[in-house]
Parts: sequence; C-alpha cells; structure tokens
Amino acid sequence: MISKLMLFSLFVSISNVYSMTEYQDKVKPLIQKNCLSCHGNYYLETWYRELPIAKQIINYHIQDAKKHLDMRDDSFFKSKGSQSDIYWSIAKSIESKRMPPNYFSIFHSNLKFNEKDQLFLINWFKKKSKELSDE
Repeated sequence: MISKLMLFSLFVSISNVYSMTEYQDKVKPLIQKNCLSCHGNYYLETWYRELPIAKQIINYHIQDAKKHLDMRDDSFFKSKGSQSDIYWSIAKSIESKRMPPNYFSIFHSNLKFNEKDQLFLINWFKKKSKELSDE
C-alpha cells in the first residue's frame, strides 16, 4: 500500500520535473534572449561592441548588472534576499518595464518582450516566488 507521504513525494517530484521542463522550454529562451547578455554569460554579438568607448561602457554595465542580479546559474539566481524575493523582484522589474532597460531596447528592438511573453514571465516568476515562500 502506498503511503500518503510516498504519494506526496511522487507528486512533488512530478511537479518539479514539469517545472524544470517549463523553465527549459519556455522561460530560459526568453531570459537568454532578453536578460543574459547583461545578467549572465550570453555574449550578444553587435557591430559596436568592440568600439573602444562602447566596449568600456558595455563591460561596466554588465559588471554592474551582475552585482544586482546574477543569472549565470540557470534558474537559481543570486542577488540580495531569498530566492522567493529575487523571483518577485524579477517579476516586478519586467512588469514595470524597467527590464530590459529602454536604452538596451533602442539598439535591440528585436529583443524586447512582446506582451504575451512579458505576461507569461511575470506570472511565472510570481508563481515561483509564491511557491518558494510557502515552503
């Protein structure tokens, strides 16, 4: 006979697998496209990146961005506060359109979140924040 604890463990395992699949299939590509060139290890090829002054500005911005939010660890992000707080902050930054910043979007209009993706990410990060805070 299967105990309630075993059933609960199975449910949590299935939920975690689904959650990671959802992250890998839907969330990660959006984050890679819109966030990781500053907050991660994704190198965005641009025509101006190697210009001397532009290179200094970009490198400073990337260094500063990673101090505020480091997304290099693939779904477990580092910043101040708990993981729940970090996810909530990401959701609020996307929701308020602070991220990606306007000056980034000027040069990379193709990298802007569309409304559907923006809403999906906001809801995903808020949901993950709530799940983590309930644990």
